[in-house]
Parts: sequence; structure tokens; C-alpha cells
Amino acid sequence: MAVKLHPTVRIGKSGITQGIISEIDQQLKARQLVKVKLLKSFSADRNKREVLSQLAGRTSSEIVKLNGGVAVFYRDKPKA
Repeated sequence: MAVKLHPTVRIGKSGITQGIISEIDQQLKARQLVKVKLLKSFSADRNKREVLSQLAGRTSSEIVKLNGGVAVFYRDKPKA
């Protein structure tokens, strides 16, 4: 299922902002899986894997697939 997803969040030269975190959080609430892509304009001097791991921590999610600058994040829906 994650392979067929298209990136719905793209991170460019502005990097990870509060707006990016909020957007990922909202999408995870709606559909549990979110595909995020780091664009070429994203700062090349930073380790992509490390940045994506930090993003997972800040959104209380986990990375279920990682391929270069593209990651699929998953967060289980809270039980009612």
C-alpha cells in the first residue's frame, strides 16, 4: 500500500517548519500513512535519514519505508 502512495508533503529549502509538522500531523490523523519527500533544494549538508527520523519523533509516528529522500510515516489511530 505504501508503494502506491504519492508524496503529499514535500520539504524544500525552508526545511522542517512548524507548518510542515502540523500538516503531517493532520494527514496522519486522517489516513494513518503519509509519504514525505525531501526535495533537491533541501539542505544537502544534512543527513536525510537523521532529519526524517527527527520528523518521525516530532509527529509521534514511525517510518515504515525509507528510500533516499522519501519516507512513509505511520501512526495508529487512537482507540476511542
